[in-house]
Amino acid sequence: MSATAPSVDIRPHGSAFGRLEAALEQIGSNRSAGGDWQCPAHEDQNPSLSIKMADDRALLCCHAGCTSEDVIAALGLRMGDLFDTPQARQSHTPTPTLVSRPMRRVADYEYTDRHGEIISTKTRFEPAPNPDGEKSFLWDNGNPKVLYRLPEIVEAEEVWVNEGEKAADRMATVLPPDHAATCAPAKWDELFVECLHGRGVHVIVDRDKSGLNQARKVYDSLTAAGITVDLVYPAVTAEKADAFDHFEAGFGLDDFVAMSSPECDAETDSGDENPSRALSFIPAWSIKESQGLAAPYWIKGVVDGSATGYVYAAWGIGKTFFMLEAGSAVADGREFCGRRTTQGLVFYSCGEGQVGLRRRIRALRVAGKLTSDNLFLRDRAVDMRNPDNVDAMIADIRTVDESSDLPVAIVILDTQRRHMGDGEENPGPDTAALFDGACRVRDAFPGASVIIVNHEGYTAGRQRGHSNQGSDADFLVRLTREKGESVGRWSVEKSKDGEGLSGGYRLSVVELGVDDVDGEPLTSMVMDPVEVDDEAVAKPLTKHERIVRDGLRALLSVARGTDLEGPDSVDRGTLIDWAERNGGVTREQRRGVVFKGLKRLKARGVVEVQGQKIFLVGELPWERGHSIKNLLPIPCSYMR
Repeated sequence: MSATAPSVDIRPHGSAFGRLEAALEQIGSNRSAGGDWQCPAHEDQNPSLSIKMADDRALLCCHAGCTSEDVIAALGLRMGDLFDTPQARQSHTPTPTLVSRPMRRVADYEYTDRHGEIISTKTRFEPAPNPDGEKSFLWDNGNPKVLYRLPEIVEAEEVWVNEGEKAADRMATVLPPDHAATCAPAKWDELFVECLHGRGVHVIVDRDKSGLNQARKVYDSLTAAGITVDLVYPAVTAEKADAFDHFEAGFGLDDFVAMSSPECDAETDSGDENPSRALSFIPAWSIKESQGLAAPYWIKGVVDGSATGYVYAAWGIGKTFFMLEAGSAVADGREFCGRRTTQGLVFYSCGEGQVGLRRRIRALRVAGKLTSDNLFLRDRAVDMRNPDNVDAMIADIRTVDESSDLPVAIVILDTQRRHMGDGEENPGPDTAALFDGACRVRDAFPGASVIIVNHEGYTAGRQRGHSNQGSDADFLVRLTREKGESVGRWSVEKSKDGEGLSGGYRLSVVELGVDDVDGEPLTSMVMDPVEVDDEAVAKPLTKHERIVRDGLRALLSVARGTDLEGPDSVDRGTLIDWAERNGGVTREQRRGVVFKGLKRLKARGVVEVQGQKIFLVGELPWERGHSIKNLLPIPCSYMR
């Protein structure tokens, strides 16, 4: 058997009902013939708030969705006022007397047509004596669905849209004659869009959640109609700050902060004790078509601004030459391997080969590749896991930065191992601590980037250290050079907005103009860009591809002998056996190695696999200028 529901009586009896009725009358809420009241918690044109009694308490129901808490707060009451008898507190402290807080009428906002004829008046109420409490509004003739201060909008070229009338009135006192101030009604209507066509619109985003939501509605509606809209914050960063607070604090029209500007980002990261006072995220809908898309760069397509990444290569490939070429190009503002650069200060922290480094700098000068004084060297590495060392590096860089008109562009840490102290590269914590230190240096200088130079790991195509390094990095550049070739290749394996950029380089000998102790001329080298096959450079060979390539060359050479028109296919099983005997892989690994190598070479268009037969259909990688029909025999220990 279900429990009996409490009896409900709609007659006005009991102190709770009377208390609510008196509060509604005091703020000027109208009552309909059916007994419903205008809700004080929202702009209520048609009375939507009903009050009923259930046992010894009043029940509130706003048919527009306002909660009882919102209604009670708008009336200046407390939740305990809903009961005929104040509810006992769980604590043993005496229950204080519940006293209602009356609302006072503070302003009337007249809404007119374009000719200035009043259509309706909106009255603002605030709790007395606390003006900072919850406010409420009432219309005397319903919501007119026209913009506030419409006659001024009709004559204006620029319109500033606020969230409320109070801010709009304050802004109107400082605007030039061809500007107008208005506010965005809570229920934005497409009718308002027509009034703003042909005018520049600035939307002030109040610093709270409702301000963001309201700005979004206005922005979406206006931009959909082809109207250009600027979104700005007030310069005051306090929670709920609006244009009224902005001007009261002494700021002017030029002091508003663009929503997605660097100044705004700096403002939101100011370390305010109340995080809600600063909007550290911006909504995606606020980004214009042309806003923030052209990201700054130091080397276009290779090193973006405000990035941290790695350049890595095997031993002897020329990492330092590559980095000095890149660093000197940015320092001088010249092209790097055909890519544009942005000129700035470059700081090179070298942990190995200091004598050789000085010679390489001299070579850059002699070759005319370094003509400015914007490249700075540090010939000893420090442990970047140590915060004190990071602070010291930042201080050193800032000393140079303060005396230069150029920005800090790139900081190079050569190598990762030398900048880790006694840390280990494979465990994640040490490499993560170094990376965090590099990011602290980056963040200390707006737009600066940090490049960590690293060695290639045991597995070809992967750098030394923890696997998280690649995922944490903003960019990865790999240097390669095949055995017996004088041309090296660099390729961007990861970047913020795409991969695939690549190029070639050659190391050229430069005489330094001085002799050694034996009277022989000292020399060093510089990196010179060269043109290479773009398709080959874009995807350097993996270890598996090299094994399969060498196996195909060897087996075809044996099969053909002196017959240049001989077989152009190899049996898969034969290739697997060759990989074990000559490719340096174990019996357990051989099938997997051949499978992966063939899969990649097939993607390059080099081979086709039909059952157990592997057919050559293109040139083998790195064999440019030699057709498959003219492969030279390669000795191998395995003969079929």
